[in-house]
This record gives sequence, C-alpha cells and structure tokens, in this order.
Amino acid sequence: MVCSIGLVLVTARETSAELMAMLAELGETACVIGEVIPRGEKPVVLR
Repeated sequence: MVCSIGLVLVTARETSAELMAMLAELGETACVIGEVIPRGEKPVVLR
C-alpha cells in the first residue's frame, strides 16, 4: 500500500469549501492538510 499526497491545491480560506465541493462532484476524495500563515521574524524549519 502506498500512502502519499497525490496533488496539492492552495486556495483562499474563503473558497476552500466551494473547491472541496467541486472536487467531491468530480469523485475526488479531498482533505485540508494545512494552512499558510505569515512567517514572522524567525525562519521556519520543517524536519
């Protein structure tokens, strides 16, 4: 079994529900996996 993210779509929070509905109509399973936030003064390090 392969578990991976096949596609990432970035959209404004205000339009995310509409986009999720459109994807569902197309038979796609979608979920929200994060959010974009301001970085601030310090760099962000993902490990």
